[in-house]
Formats: sequence, structure tokens, C-alpha cells
Amino acid sequence: MRTGTFNNHFSVHAIAGTHVITLAMDAREEATANLLGFAFFRKKFDKKGKFLEEAWMEGYKPFEAVVPDPQPGVRYPTNLHPIQSFVWADFAVSQDRKYEYQVFPVTGTPAQPQLQAPLIITVSPEPYKHKLHEIYFNRAVAASQAYVERFHNIRPNAKSLTAEQQKERYDWLSRGLYEAVIAFIEQAKDKRFGLRVAMYELDFPEIPVLFKQALDRGADVQIVYESRGHDSQTKQNQASLKAAGFKLNDRKITYARENTDGIPHNKFMVLLKDDKPVMVWTGSTNLSEGGIFGHSNVGHCIKDKTLAASFLQYWDLLKEDPKIGALATQVSAIWPDVTLDTLPQNKMTPIFSPRKGLKMLDFYAEVFGAAENLVAITLPFNLDDRFIKKIDEVSPAVRYIMLNSGKSNEEVAQKYSADPDVIATAGSKMNNNFGQWLNEIHTGFNGSNAQYIHTKFLLKDPLGPEPIVITGSANFSEPSTNKNDENMVIIPCSNKPGQTRVQDIYLGEFFRLFDHLYFRFLSSKDTSTDAEKQKRRFLKPRPQDWVSGYFKAGTDRLKRRKNFSFGFGEEV
Repeated sequence: MRTGTFNNHFSVHAIAGTHVITLAMDAREEATANLLGFAFFRKKFDKKGKFLEEAWMEGYKPFEAVVPDPQPGVRYPTNLHPIQSFVWADFAVSQDRKYEYQVFPVTGTPAQPQLQAPLIITVSPEPYKHKLHEIYFNRAVAASQAYVERFHNIRPNAKSLTAEQQKERYDWLSRGLYEAVIAFIEQAKDKRFGLRVAMYELDFPEIPVLFKQALDRGADVQIVYESRGHDSQTKQNQASLKAAGFKLNDRKITYARENTDGIPHNKFMVLLKDDKPVMVWTGSTNLSEGGIFGHSNVGHCIKDKTLAASFLQYWDLLKEDPKIGALATQVSAIWPDVTLDTLPQNKMTPIFSPRKGLKMLDFYAEVFGAAENLVAITLPFNLDDRFIKKIDEVSPAVRYIMLNSGKSNEEVAQKYSADPDVIATAGSKMNNNFGQWLNEIHTGFNGSNAQYIHTKFLLKDPLGPEPIVITGSANFSEPSTNKNDENMVIIPCSNKPGQTRVQDIYLGEFFRLFDHLYFRFLSSKDTSTDAEKQKRRFLKPRPQDWVSGYFKAGTDRLKRRKNFSFGFGEEV
């Protein structure tokens, strides 16, 4: 959902996802001469319009002249300590609610801020339920101030917690993703329904039990699972299936995927009704503790019978446990490579792996490089040379790259730190970085591998005229293209009013995590003096010290302001 409003000096553009509402402000430059920032007053209503509560939104940075010694965990109301950015997002929105935001430009002095006439905008989150696309992102920020404040850095599975306390933490981390997995499986309620599952990690104990319950209800449940025999994941999958009451590799209900040198990396389910495929669940989420509750993941339910039929056809190939070469030949013949010129514009295109050659990886890089305004990508494991070549080319777009933690990813992020058109971050957390920030911990679910980012999606010009969303299980890498069992869906989107749901949800979630990690990454690499670090704890006391970057030609801040802007009189 998008909406906007403006007056003679300022505008506000609201972009709503399922749990994120982004407010993008714009201003005529002459109106920013005395601008200290923006204050946000929020009113919350239920879905019928009944008033529930109201409050000033808060931030972590104060003015030094007012709060000279900010303390850990303390937040400050934006009417006294405004947000000094032209893009701000509310991450604390709930389903079945409506929100009114009063956005006040703040002038005056730090000691005596003055609120100017507000811009008022009303917006609701995108609902989970939808006739075509249902999209669920987990929270993926256990290493966050919010987790510390709410749960005091006690890990979700700590033995010191009661079952109720553990559930509260797991529910918070899931943020609807686990519940959506359950709901998808439970649609297979009797003999009229079937499920076809292809899963790399299938070891969260409750999930195989849900599949067994569906089978016991009479549903036709069949599961392809990773079982190459030489890794711990095989043992975990086998143990969870056996514990739920399944026989292993009986070739009727369970099918071991073991005859491949690649990784059986799919994470999808197809729902059948009366033997016909009706919808597919795909995305990056392994059905494991770390996948659902740990690092970032998305589950994307697509209620398209044609797309579901393609996934079912692919599943039928997988259940035979083919070798890589034979499967790649079949996949490439049934689902040929595409280019930007041949990509269908009126339907979704599934891309399965392994496939012959690397032309689809070339295509993903081509999409990345073709962006005119903004492109965003999540890369859990590596930045392929094809993308590096596109990044090194001159582009009108600002490129956002989100990587995991680790030395090589940190080196990539630092490499592009001087390029205003390439903004890259590696995963990081607060660890004695600044005085007013609480230290953060991980859940411990994901070990040292992919602690932060596990989504695999690419957004091309999500706010432009020809948006594309690419999402699925495949990392943008060579093994994910010509070696592993993988799936991706290419979704041509629209920016017509009322048709922006998919890219708006993905866009909000991307920047929710990107901004979260980018601030932490920069602070972790900060080599300035202690005195300089202390100064950065505070808001800028003079407008020119923060506003100028949003109006200076060639800066990423200017491009982000313009990309997100509602403008002055333009229709959404």
C-alpha cells in the first residue's frame, strides 16, 4: 500500500509492508534552512476505526545540549529529539491495525524545538492474507536493542526459562513465519488434498509431526529430503522424520535425495486439491530452528495454479533422485534460460536448478545492472564476479548490497565504502561500540554460518516504472545455478496504484535489516578517536550539518530521498 500528501514546503510518502511502514519525507530546499529534523506522532486504530492509543515515536539519539550523557536503553521522544533523516520507518506495526502519522518538521534550537504544521497521513499494513501473494518474513534481529530490552539477552532456548517464556521469545522471532508454515501444511485436511515437499533442512521437531498428522487425516503427503549421507543434516532429517513416524526412503511417501554431488537446497511445498496443484510455498526458509527463528528468511506463498504446476513437475523429477547431469538436461529443456528481452512481462517465471551452463546467473547480474533508480540484493555467502562487473560500471541507480558477517564480506563492504552509488553492509552487532547502546547477542541457532542473512532476493527498481522481484532458495552463485537443486521465481511487478504489494513488502523488509546492520557495521569499523565517537552519539545541532547530504549531487542520500519521494503534486 502506498499513499502520500504534501504542502507547499514538505511531502510525505507512506509505503506499507506487512510489518513495516516507511515514511519518506521530501522538502523544497529553501524550507530546510532551519530544519532540525522530523517528529512523528502516531495514532493507532483497530480495523474498524476504533481509537486504541497514541504516542510520540522515539529514537535513540538526543541533542547533546539537552542530554549530555545518554544512558543505555533510553529512548527519546521525537518532538524533543527529532529524527534527522528523510526516510524513517515504523517497525512496530501490527496486522489488523490502522495508523495515523502526524509528521512535524522541527525548527528552533535543540533546547527549544518548535513544531511546524504537520503533514497527516493514514495507512494500514499490507494484510498477510491475499488472493495471490502471501509473504512472511521472520524478525531476524535477535542481535538487536529490541531483543535486549524485551528479553534481556537471554537466549530463546535457555534452560533457565519456563516453557511459556521460551514460547514468547520464539513467537517474537518468528513474527508470523512459523505460523504461516503451519497454516500452509494444515490446509491438507483430508483425502482431497496432497502435499509435495522438497526440503533441505527438515529438523524442527514439530514440522515432520504436522506432515504426519496431515497424512493421518488422509492427505497424500510425499516428501523429498536431503539425505546425501556424509553430512550432519542427513542425520538430523532422518532422525526428525523417524521420530514423527515416517519410514525413511520408502519411495511412496518419503524420497531420499542422495544421488547428487550438489546440495539438495530446495525449500518448497506444493498444495494439491483433487490431484491438481493449486499453490506453492517457496522462499529461503529451511524448516529448522535456525531457519524459522534465527537468521533472516522469507516464506512466500503464491496461489497461482500454473506456477504450482511447474513446481510439481520439478518435484516429480527430484523424487527419482537423478544425478546432476541428467537433472540439468531435463530442467534446461523444460524451463529454458531467459534474458531481459525474452522475460515474460505478464506472468511469473520459475527457474529451477541444476541447469546447463550459467546463463541464468548472467541474467540475474543483467537485471542487477539494468536498474535505473535503485537495486537491492541479499547475498548470504558471496558476491559473484558477474555482479562485481556490474557494480564497477557507471549506473544511474544506487546499489544496496546486504551480506553476512565474516572477513571476506567485511572486505567487500569496505571496498565500496567510498562509492556513493554502492552501499554495502556486512552483518554485525553492538558489542561495546557506543556508550548508550546495549550489547547484543545471537540466538545461537545458526552457529558461525550465515548468522544474519539467509534470504536470497533481488529487487530491481521497486519504486520505478518496471519493478522486478526475484526470490527463492538459490544464492546468486555458480553452484546454485549449475550444481544444486534450487528454485527461483521471477516476478514482474507493477507500480500502478493498488498493485505494488509484492515489491513494497520486500522493500520494507530489505531496508529494515539493511539499516539495522549498516549502522552496526559502520560502528564496528569506526577508527576515529574516542572524542569523535562520543560526538556521533548525538543529533546534529545545526541543520546544515545533516541536511546537506540529502541535497548534494552524487550522494546516496540524495538518491534515496528522490527515489522514495512522493513529490509535490504527483500522484502515487
